[in-house]
This record gives sequence, structure tokens and C-alpha cells, in this order.
Amino acid sequence: ANVVLHPDNIPSSWELEETTQMTRRYGVTCLGTPIGSDCFIKEWLVSKDEELRGIQQNLILSKSTKQSKMLMLRYCFSQKVNYLCRTVNPEFMTSFLQNFDRMKLEVVASIAECEEEDFAPFQSIQCLMHLRDGGLGLQHLSHRSKESAYVASVVVCLPGLCELFPHFREGLHKDWLQQQSSED
Repeated sequence: ANVVLHPDNIPSSWELEETTQMTRRYGVTCLGTPIGSDCFIKEWLVSKDEELRGIQQNLILSKSTKQSKMLMLRYCFSQKVNYLCRTVNPEFMTSFLQNFDRMKLEVVASIAECEEEDFAPFQSIQCLMHLRDGGLGLQHLSHRSKESAYVASVVVCLPGLCELFPHFREGLHKDWLQQQSSED
């Protein structure tokens, strides 16, 4: 079964189970990003979550000093999903990023030799706040960062897309003009 049909091209005569299985399989990972059906992307993120959980457990169980663990958490582990925030549609990232934020808090709790449940709500938020705001700088990704990163990625790519596809620029310009005229 090397040929995978696009979900829109699956014959209506197929059973529901076959259709669901084909829809789940429709996708690939390209440059570390899942591309395909919604089911494929969601399942890929579940497996990525499990992979990150393993890395988190290795960090928690590490015999390193507390300072080393904190540095590994802040500069390595907490950065592991930035690329996904820029490349995966934010609507798929919400629960994934909530779990990731929870994983980071669990590491902080292990460093502090307590349970995450022992943190007051403001302490959990403070852990995820930027250093300049009095936090630990672990990034609160499930809040608004996912949308910002995704839009930033599109904006960065826009000049290259317009250069490769001149009609794309014309379409953007027409859409913008239409929007401006409808606002007047």
C-alpha cells in the first residue's frame, strides 16, 4: 500500500473504517513538520508529545545539579516546540502546547523538590513569564505565542512567495484594495 489516496478521492463504496484509516494515514513529515489530513496532524502531535514526555523525564531524573537542570530546561527543553509553533496551524496546537507548558512546570517542581500542584496559580504563571517581567523565562506558549509565531512565519515568507509567484502579490494587492474600499 504505497499509494495513499487523498481523503476527498476515497470511493464512497468503502467502509467507514477503511475511510477513517486512510484519512489518518494521509500525510507526511516534511522538514520536521506534519503535513496532511487533520487526523494525521493530530496523531503526529500526540506522538511528539510522548517523545517530549520522555525527554522531560530524562531531565527530571538526571543526576545534574539544580542549576544545570534549570539551564537545560530554559535553554534547551523549553525551546523544543518553537519551530512547530511557526509551522503547524495554531488550531491544532492548543492542547499540545498546554501539555508542554505543564511539562515545563513539572520540571520546575522537581527542581524545587515539590509537586506542581503545590504551586499557587500565580506561581505557575510566573514560571512561564519572561525574565524581564520577574519570571523564569520558560515561555507561556499556550497563551498567545502560537498565533504570533505562525503569523510571523507567514510574514517572513511573504516576500519570497511574492517573488516566486507574482500573481500571488497581485491577488494580495487586490484583496487589500477591496478591503480598503469596503471599509470606506
